[in-house]
Amino acid sequence: MQKSQQGATLIGVILFWGLLAFFLYIAMCVTPLYLENYNIKSSLESVQSDPAIFSPTTVDVKGAIREGLRKRLSINNVKRVQMKDVDINGTTGGYLVKVSYDAQTKLFANIDIVIHFKEGILIKKL
Repeated sequence: MQKSQQGATLIGVILFWGLLAFFLYIAMCVTPLYLENYNIKSSLESVQSDPAIFSPTTVDVKGAIREGLRKRLSINNVKRVQMKDVDINGTTGGYLVKVSYDAQTKLFANIDIVIHFKEGILIKKL
């Protein structure tokens, strides 16, 4: 009784490693976008816990929120979000701060990856 050989062919191995390398390359391109989004989330949470926003000396609460967020984004080196991407709405319980922006990165040749991010947080009045 003769045994047949088993295993992957050379073409199968090349296709497997090629696909793996392609998806790893995409992950390497997209990871900085998600890390920057994490910095935006942490900036929003930092503004939410800032007691100076609702201090008795604060006249313009929306302006204080906007300025606090701008400073924190600058410290975290966030370049994709501009203040025009920030929407601050007053609600009965406080202020709803939304950040909506598109992050784009080059994949290869003339192909880009675009990811749309929406983050929001409720800053409650004290």
